[in-house]
Amino acid sequence: MRRWISLLLPLLVVTAASAAPASRVEFNVMFQGQSGGSEVATTAADGRVHVEQHYRDNGRGPDLSEDYALAPDGTFRRYRVRGTSTFGSRVKADFIREGSSARWNAPGETGQTVPSGPAVYLPIESSFHTYAQVAVAALANGGRIGLLPGGELSVKRLASRTVTGTAGEHEIGLYALIGLGTEPQLLWLTEGKTPRLFAAVEPWLGLIEKGYEAEAVALGQATEAAKAALQQELASSLRHPLPGLTVIRNVRVFDSETAQVGQPADITVFRGRITTIRPAGSAPQDAQATIDGGGRIALPGLFDMHAHLAPSDGALHLANGVTTVRDLGNQNDALETLRDSIARHEAIGPRVVVNGFIEGDSPNAARNGIVVNDVDSAKRAVDWYAERGVRQLKLYNSFKPEWVPPVVAHAHERGLKVGGHIPAFMRAEEAVRAGYDEVHHLNQLLLNFLVKPGDDTRTLLRFTLIRDLLPELDLDSREVRDFIALLAARGTVVDPTLTVHEAFIHVGGEVDPSFAAISDHLPLTFQRALRSGLFDVTAKTLPRDRIVFDRISRFLKQLFDAGVTVVPGTDGFAGFALHRELELYVAAGIPAPRVLQMATRDAARVAGLSAEAGRIAPGYAADLVLVDGDPTTSISDIRRVAAVIQGDTLWQPQELFTALGIKPFAGSVGWTESPVAPPLLPATP
Repeated sequence: MRRWISLLLPLLVVTAASAAPASRVEFNVMFQGQSGGSEVATTAADGRVHVEQHYRDNGRGPDLSEDYALAPDGTFRRYRVRGTSTFGSRVKADFIREGSSARWNAPGETGQTVPSGPAVYLPIESSFHTYAQVAVAALANGGRIGLLPGGELSVKRLASRTVTGTAGEHEIGLYALIGLGTEPQLLWLTEGKTPRLFAAVEPWLGLIEKGYEAEAVALGQATEAAKAALQQELASSLRHPLPGLTVIRNVRVFDSETAQVGQPADITVFRGRITTIRPAGSAPQDAQATIDGGGRIALPGLFDMHAHLAPSDGALHLANGVTTVRDLGNQNDALETLRDSIARHEAIGPRVVVNGFIEGDSPNAARNGIVVNDVDSAKRAVDWYAERGVRQLKLYNSFKPEWVPPVVAHAHERGLKVGGHIPAFMRAEEAVRAGYDEVHHLNQLLLNFLVKPGDDTRTLLRFTLIRDLLPELDLDSREVRDFIALLAARGTVVDPTLTVHEAFIHVGGEVDPSFAAISDHLPLTFQRALRSGLFDVTAKTLPRDRIVFDRISRFLKQLFDAGVTVVPGTDGFAGFALHRELELYVAAGIPAPRVLQMATRDAARVAGLSAEAGRIAPGYAADLVLVDGDPTTSISDIRRVAAVIQGDTLWQPQELFTALGIKPFAGSVGWTESPVAPPLLPATP
């Protein structure tokens, strides 16, 4: 599943703010260079705009129809959208400006105000064109404009270039839109008095005017370079280097082997590694840097075992104590570039464990990683990943069932483990017996009992079958118990992503239950987005949907009780989703200390890092998280991260969150740095 945050703030498209002769502009929506749909904007002679957006990636996508009319300053005079979102929830919003009064009506938000200055309505879900009109309005008002229901947008020009295509030559500029989220959104506009969209390109998705598709790669590279420059500026301003010997004084260490918290201790770190752990007060006094733990609990850095890392995710992960992520599907070149930037301290981010993504070619394919057409090309993909040090693969929905046994056998011969989704027209038990070492998402396991021959789970059917049929499944049946026993006997690892499944009880218009506890800490744009449901859940369907989610949670507890290895992964909101994932495990009946073991020691073992991470012990990497409170007794205290030590760097979450427009959850630790490095050895008496 694609990160929900990417679905919240899609790439932005611009349309002219003034009336013009009737016109039609078409944009191609591309995934890994192949068309996945389109967005078409038709502007009438009187300036009214109609937008149709339809595209598909990974068997899902939005279908939206919009109509709006603009005021002379480029803001909306009237606005209307109807349709369905990427995961099938209903989209409906209306806005009208009459005189000085502005009114809006959408699920979960109805309001009216008299703006004090130029302001534009910002719908929660819309086409690319509508989001871009916000940028146009800002440009028409000096580069800054108020947002309705709240907030402010600023627009900054970053770069320019010349492009050529079927409609001739264009001068275009790259603009950053600041104020829509925790990072600037970037888009290319034509230059001139009436700027409009030319392209907006991300590693996983490209949107470009038809006839100029050949420019997409170069524009994507330029966009990524601009993002990298922004990330480098952020990293250099917030990183606190820890050269020489560092002492972390007065902390209580969580031992991930025993799942117990020890007595107050001092930890020494040298060249990014833990060297000693001694009783508090016994550490050396000549350290070059000293961090005052203040009696806080020190946890090993947390793992998120199901991520799709983007540059903007790094600061969120570290601010929330996540120092390692396992990337389960990305654009290979973009991910390697990001990993290199993190290693050079040019970007903020966690350690990355890469899983090789292999998908079969089909109209419903997810175009990440490597897309293959037969067994031989799949084996070549295995070899490609093995040669680059990847130690586990992820097979996906369109991978043909008959390819699984030979490809898994080939991967095992090369020393790679294999996991992933269960390919369409295959059952989970068949995949496990064919050699799957891991299965991602609990729905992929539960579909084992719900699919019928011919059910195409490359589509949203992989979710709708769960909602429709799970309440009638007997989780105590022999069939279910035997399947769980098979997983335990085979040592099959499960990455549940329970937070993803909590979307089954999120009623559109209400705050997402996964993030209700943090909503008021987030920028207003995010707070509003948390009311937009993924699935079409209503007050009428909620009682049955609660049964669905309760059964999913119960199934997780059954796996745990049977000894199946569970590692926390989220496939969601960077950093924050992991905290909720751990809360949900405790709510399902797994003890909090054991849950913390899953997110540290157990995850490190599955990731192949058990000699490097997952513990606080001499010789291990200095990946430590200092937390206010005690998450071994109240798992929600995991949100109260006061400091993160990542090798030779101290990160202050208070500073990271503030830079991202997020209200911090804890205070900062005190720390001092010696102005002069001490000698390597004491002077001879």
